Amino acid sequence: MRATEEQVEALEGLQKADTAISRLTREIEALPQRAEIAEVRRRRAALQDRRRTLVGMRKDAEADIDDLKDQDAVHAARQVEAQEAINDAAGNYHEISTRTRALENHTAKRAALAAKIDELETRVLEASELEEAVDGSLAALDARERALVSAFRDSASGLASQLEALKERRARLVAAAGDDIVAEYGRIAALKGGVAVGRLEEGKCTACRAPIEPERILVLRAEAPLGACPRCGRMMVVPER
Repeated sequence: MRATEEQVEALEGLQKADTAISRLTREIEALPQRAEIAEVRRRRAALQDRRRTLVGMRKDAEADIDDLKDQDAVHAARQVEAQEAINDAAGNYHEISTRTRALENHTAKRAALAAKIDELETRVLEASELEEAVDGSLAALDARERALVSAFRDSASGLASQLEALKERRARLVAAAGDDIVAEYGRIAALKGGVAVGRLEEGKCTACRAPIEPERILVLRAEAPLGACPRCGRMMVVPER
């Protein structure tokens, strides 16, 4: 590939910049706070799901309580009616017996409703207490996340500044190397784990470390300053003798 000395210099600089960018990116990703933050967020999401379940259970129980209380009110009113009918039926044995059975029936139903209401109210109380406990845990996780994010920013700030400077330098090197060279560089880098450029040194490729036959070195010298490694296929900078 035809290239000027300036383009070759830019190409080597581009490879160094990309290597440094990759290293810094890995360092940032490896900061311990990142994993801890992810774990805190996972736990918070699980607690939020738990809280939504508890709220749903509590609201369902409260709705059931309201319904049961409405039923209780109906039976209470009928109790009053039955008792009034008993009072008004003095001497009427049949009427008194009928109304007494009705009164006992409504009383029994109200007792059953009261037991259900007590059970549901206990469930509401338990759900409310669990909600409070979950809210406390969520608040603690929020505080932990804030502390971790702050620590992460402190740790990453220096690395991030270096990374930004490298990216700016990379953009300048891309412009200096030219579209054709950068396109070939990108293609090979994608195939070779990010390392697209080697140099001919002491009869070897510095990228793959494989020795190159003398006759092939002669061909590379003819292609200088930029050729291709006959062993690994990477772009090869061929220095002057």
